[in-house]
Amino acid sequence: MTVVVPRRGEAGPHSARWAEALGESAAGSVARLESSPTMIDSTFRTALLHVEARCTVFSSVSPCFLSFGSAS
Repeated sequence: MTVVVPRRGEAGPHSARWAEALGESAAGSVARLESSPTMIDSTFRTALLHVEARCTVFSSVSPCFLSFGSAS
């Protein structure tokens, strides 16, 4: 499955750090899912926001294409 994530605006001076912080937050949320499975929606939203932030930081890719799973 391929997902297209549209970029939002241009990267600012702190965008890379923000994207990194979102990644750390998403990783922490995933680690806590086993003990708090009801947080799946919040974890997914954080992960999606992280991907959008990364796509903004790496603005040479427009739009940002991500592939999940194996190619069939």
